[in-house]
Amino acid sequence: MKSPTTTRIPKESKAPADVWNISHPFGHQPLRMHAHLATSVVEQLPFAVLFLHGYKGYAEWGCWNLMADELAQSGISCFRLDFSGNGTTTDCPDAIVDLAAWSENNYTQEVRDALAAMREIVKAGMRVVLMGHSRGGGIATIAAATSKNTRFSCSGLILMASVSDFGARFPKQENLQAWEKTNRFEVQNQRTGETYHHQYSFYEDYLRHRRLLEIRRQAKRIECPVFLTHAEDDLAVSIEESKILENCLVQSRNVITQWLPGGGHVFGMREPWPKSRSMPKEMADLVLEIGHFVKCHC
Repeated sequence: MKSPTTTRIPKESKAPADVWNISHPFGHQPLRMHAHLATSVVEQLPFAVLFLHGYKGYAEWGCWNLMADELAQSGISCFRLDFSGNGTTTDCPDAIVDLAAWSENNYTQEVRDALAAMREIVKAGMRVVLMGHSRGGGIATIAAATSKNTRFSCSGLILMASVSDFGARFPKQENLQAWEKTNRFEVQNQRTGETYHHQYSFYEDYLRHRRLLEIRRQAKRIECPVFLTHAEDDLAVSIEESKILENCLVQSRNVITQWLPGGGHVFGMREPWPKSRSMPKEMADLVLEIGHFVKCHC
């Protein structure tokens, strides 16, 4: 398989993966995909899972790298995408340090990033199975619907603790007016204590592309097989959002759901994840189900 020019990630990074740098005209910087190519000598499938991270996240968060390694060892290549505006850099892939890029990011940009990554994977001779966590689940749903009937359409969709409505997450009334006036809507990273902010252009971009960004409407267009999973004790995104998406998937050839009793929003993970530790049981069990879905239904 052909791939773009690759560079090794810094030695201190957690994942033993190559990085594919993809140039495209819309991002703050070249897109980075952490590539875990299938290593199984028994089975190497023509599929590649493209993983899209969530809000205030990045590809190196927690132990997403171990998830990708496990899939690769089972014969399924996996790419972890860093959105171009997620605030990480080539020199610092495991922390949000480019606050300007983070503040200028928006949903439309992330959809463009996902579509650019999908094209690159297809050019390398693989079929794409999109996987998104939380906000990344919403982006994956939109990208799957948008790419339908194109050369790089996805063969399957995996939604992990996905959101179902971007519009509901914006401030309302007085808070929205204050945001417009100050051009600054602050959010805190509970783990690090850092404060980030969104520019008002984030909301303006949503209004301009509202039809594109309606996750539930886009879900109704999806025809490929879909795997939805969510923990009942998720305090960040209610499991009801995944159940709403399940009801929207009226055209999908096959919808499989797995509702988990525990594991929280990130399925037992945390950041930072100790290098010496294996995946938490919730995530390890989930990866087995994901591998089965890709091999049997995509």
